Amino acid sequence: MLKVIIDPGISRFQVLRLFEGAGIRFDSFDSSSLVCSLNFPMELISSSLLPKIPAFAIYDWMSRFAIPDLHVVRHLNIDSGDIVLMVPSEAKYRGMEWFKDKVVATPYPDLLSAFFCEHSVRAKVMPFFFSGVSNEYPLADAYCMRTPFDGSILNMKTVETVSHSDCVIAAYGNFSASDQVIADDFLFRLDAALSARDKKLVNMFVPVGSADIVEKEIRSAYPFISRSDFSGQAKFEFVADESWFWDVIDHFKSLGASDIYISSISSYIP
Repeated sequence: MLKVIIDPGISRFQVLRLFEGAGIRFDSFDSSSLVCSLNFPMELISSSLLPKIPAFAIYDWMSRFAIPDLHVVRHLNIDSGDIVLMVPSEAKYRGMEWFKDKVVATPYPDLLSAFFCEHSVRAKVMPFFFSGVSNEYPLADAYCMRTPFDGSILNMKTVETVSHSDCVIAAYGNFSASDQVIADDFLFRLDAALSARDKKLVNMFVPVGSADIVEKEIRSAYPFISRSDFSGQAKFEFVADESWFWDVIDHFKSLGASDIYISSISSYIP
């Protein structure tokens, strides 16, 4: 059984959507208890077990998850945000010198220490990490957190951006032979789901007189295309990057393209 841990700081909703795109379903996503997939040999476990058993961890790479020996295997590009510095809402903030000799609590101590060093600021960095059961914040003069975060919870306002966050999946420990097979399948499914994020399924009709030109232009970028001719019209169906299609749609319409239908796809396997 493959073990997977999700950093409490990562949106479980975003991870659930990614899993659904990979064809992996759960009837519960409770971070405080072990949860098994309904249709895949995988279970979500508490982060406290990570140093003890081989597992995958989905987490914000900037935090390093406070666990050594994690090997990043995929950048997921989900739950994006920034790592920011926040000071009390009533503070008269005029620049980085405000942090001199202040205590700043953060789940990103290494990152923040390097940031302060870069700006020649002497501040005390207080590391803390979410337990996954409750979100408890230590008493500090300021905080360095990951957005989206509601600063009003701590009566704080954002004043500086430290870095852009980066959600990854990493492996810890050595999987057994049987678990490695599951892990390879899991990563294959994730790749298919991630590949589909910027792609759309396109259906459209083009007059037969213009169909050869349209087909040639589509195939130059996306060779896998379906074409059916009937009643003076050619029906095209293909998968394309969304940005590419919006760049060429006016050109296709000038050639008579009509009844254009664009839909999302959950997975894409080239």
